[in-house]
Amino acid sequence: MTQVGRGLEAITEEIENNGTDEDKECRNYVLQEKAGASEKEFQNGWKRDCHPETGHVLPERQVADVAIAGGKRGMRFADFLSMTLCFFASCRQLKCLPSGITQRRVSRA
Repeated sequence: MTQVGRGLEAITEEIENNGTDEDKECRNYVLQEKAGASEKEFQNGWKRDCHPETGHVLPERQVADVAIAGGKRGMRFADFLSMTLCFFASCRQLKCLPSGITQRRVSRA
């Protein structure tokens, strides 16, 4: 199988083998942490996935958290992937996607 065909596995491997420490930290945040969980600051003291003035996690990067009554938490990569696959599945049923677009199955390791 080509590297492109290996998807996320190939990207993760490439970063591990050739990435800088900053690349690896970014990869780990995207794949393993909740949105807004990083304490790393960028220009003007801004934090990832947070509003630059309030510091709160951006609404579009949150999902409902059943462990907290009516609460929200930062979205993880798995949440994003799950939402994306649900979108494609529901659009396919509603026939709102162009016929040439197909949903690829994603295996969770």
